[in-house]
Amino acid sequence: MTPTAIRLTTFVTFVLLVGAVPAGIPTASAENPSHATLPELPVDDPIPDRENTSRAIINAAYGRGDIDSEQRILLLATSLCDPERLPEEYRGTAPEKCGTPVADEVERALPGLSGPVASRIRSMRSRPSCTNTYDTTHFRIHFDTSGPHAALDWPDPWYVHAVAAAAESSWVDIVDEMGFRAPPNDGSDPDGGGGNGLYDIYLQNLSGYYGVCYGSYTVPATPRTDCTSYVVIDNDYAGFGYVDPTDPMTVTVAHEFGHSCQNSHDYTEATWYKECTSVWVEDMVYDDIDDYRFYLTYYYSYPYESLEWQDGTGLRMYGSCVWNFFLAEHVSPDVVPSIWYELESAADIYVLMDVELSSRGTSLEEEFAEFALWNWFTGSRHDGTHYEESAIWPTVAAQRNYSSYPLSGVAPLAAHRPDHMAWNFIHFTNPGGGDDLIEISYDGPFLASTPNAAWLVTKDTGDATAEWGAISLNGWGNGTETVTGWDELSQVGLIVVNACTSTDAMGYWVDADLATPVEGAFFASATASDQVTLRWSIPNTAGMVGLDVERSRHEDGPFETLNALPLDVSSPGEYVDEDVLPGDELWYRLVARLDDGTDDVVGPTPAHVVLPGSSPLALSRPFPNPSASTTTLELVMPYEDRASVTVHDVSGRVVATVLDRTLRRGRHTVTWDGTDRNGHEVAAGVYFCSLATPDAVLTERILRIR
Repeated sequence: MTPTAIRLTTFVTFVLLVGAVPAGIPTASAENPSHATLPELPVDDPIPDRENTSRAIINAAYGRGDIDSEQRILLLATSLCDPERLPEEYRGTAPEKCGTPVADEVERALPGLSGPVASRIRSMRSRPSCTNTYDTTHFRIHFDTSGPHAALDWPDPWYVHAVAAAAESSWVDIVDEMGFRAPPNDGSDPDGGGGNGLYDIYLQNLSGYYGVCYGSYTVPATPRTDCTSYVVIDNDYAGFGYVDPTDPMTVTVAHEFGHSCQNSHDYTEATWYKECTSVWVEDMVYDDIDDYRFYLTYYYSYPYESLEWQDGTGLRMYGSCVWNFFLAEHVSPDVVPSIWYELESAADIYVLMDVELSSRGTSLEEEFAEFALWNWFTGSRHDGTHYEESAIWPTVAAQRNYSSYPLSGVAPLAAHRPDHMAWNFIHFTNPGGGDDLIEISYDGPFLASTPNAAWLVTKDTGDATAEWGAISLNGWGNGTETVTGWDELSQVGLIVVNACTSTDAMGYWVDADLATPVEGAFFASATASDQVTLRWSIPNTAGMVGLDVERSRHEDGPFETLNALPLDVSSPGEYVDEDVLPGDELWYRLVARLDDGTDDVVGPTPAHVVLPGSSPLALSRPFPNPSASTTTLELVMPYEDRASVTVHDVSGRVVATVLDRTLRRGRHTVTWDGTDRNGHEVAAGVYFCSLATPDAVLTERILRIR
């Protein structure tokens, strides 16, 4: 650290997510019934009234107009730095999880305050002065032996030693094991740091806060927006509601030290993600305490609000830690610290998350869609294959519940349409009646404009839960899926995901109807290496107006209809599929068209067949050839791979690129309209069409005439 270090009197680039609730953001209240009332916290919560904090009371007074913005900042600073002087009417009954967001906001506001108020806050904001210190390998613990800030049970030093042990454990886990950057050395700070280069933790009677990490001075020698810092934690956690004070102490040390490491990456990062990370970090260090779970309710009550959105309590940012739990368990434990290294570039947080995830072969869009699915499996729906600890988490409520069918064009309440990086849960409850199927159709926005997804999950009559799978969506965001075995299920859940990072209030529609499958048998057999014969027998064809044969190259679809016109319902029936290749693996199903306008699948499962042999890479002769208009060629891919089809003139120059993308295994048709790259018609003459894959190149001659 050099003498040119700059005091952090403002965090001007911080994203403001703490303070009075901005106009237009709904909160859970009687005045806003469109938002769900927060469910009760678990009965074993040591602090059942977590919302009644000093910060919440001060912000509410500001929202009512009882105090101005300058008074608000002064009261917040007092609640954090000098709680004994905080007026009684602003004292909450519950401690705030973390004072770091308040400290950051006060620092941002300081340059705009009047001189006397700013001076008063700076005097409160200075490092605490303690009579004693205790040094470890990486830390200096500052404490008093008497007075209001005396360490718990002094002269017995056990609490001081416990703080020191918690700090060293946090360093080992967060820095050495997880790989976060260590806090910058503050030994050369203009204020002298804490007396040496060790990281400083101060024990003080905070009353209304578990702990706080204060940023101190920028570090000019690095290209990052990093800063030195120190941590203050409560000296005894008396009145916090815990039987054992080491529980809140240890998780707070880990939480606030997590903030100090974040400040070594980028002290200007969004407040919600700083808290999201520190709450996750504390559980990584002290997994058996699980203090984080009491804040999940504040995230799960509003799944339709964006990942970074904050409710009126200000507690949702702590509950957003579930996002990091998901990333660590589904992608890799090291993905969270890796994201913090990406964040050092100071670009958009979602862009940088996508950069990190893309480097691991996935994407933000894919992971967020999966994240929404995982969040159905919490509480009583915990199944042992998703979150490790979600059996002790709250269960997320559905935005809509249905038990009467059919449903046509139903949609969420306008206030519950999922914003960017958010989701909806819709539950379909079985009313009884013996139907075997429920068909659910989803109509969302175009995938190219608003990435979205729809999942189906099930709960059987014994309350066992399971994934059913994704509804396969086309480019328009439409898809239909039939859930079989409905008569053995108590509920089917639809999870609608808005995985876009910008589009809010995503609209969509859902249809649902019940049915009993058409009885019958359906068989597929490979009668030759390039031919599949399909046969069926339907005992009762009453109510049927036609049949369709559908085929897919994957067991779970999508299926395409093979017959151009509906097939006769006569039974038994037969259909021969000659559009196949040696070695193809295919799935078929027979769909009955009913006279009420609906469709139904014959038989319980798709018929499966594997054709003998294999197909080589092939490119057919052009047709017509010669040609004065469009030329058509057929190609055969022996397996899924990247392929390009280009047209060259006699000199070898590429005239046009007809195709360049990954193709699935099988036959494909391509056409060339006789124009070049600029859309101009080429001259008459000889041209060559080439099919190129990573393994081979095939070429056919084309004669163009006028």
